Amino acid sequence: MAATSDDIVKMLRQRRIIASSDIINSLASHDDPSGVLDTGTKIDFHKGVLNDKIFAQLTEMYHNDTSRPTLSSSKQEIVT
Repeated sequence: MAATSDDIVKMLRQRRIIASSDIINSLASHDDPSGVLDTGTKIDFHKGVLNDKIFAQLTEMYHNDTSRPTLSSSKQEIVT
């Protein structure tokens, strides 16, 4: 279930991150907004202004992260 915009704003405040409403809405529609934000440590982004460029980097790194189990690989492990 996707998080609400209010959930995202609360999460961002806890992390001391400022983001535009477009980024907040994108995070709200993401399956794992916390996971996307957690990738910030890889580029030394922990707090501050989350602009479009940084958000694009975080999103790309999240989707390219091979150490994170995917739904299909989890299903395969259950079947075997």
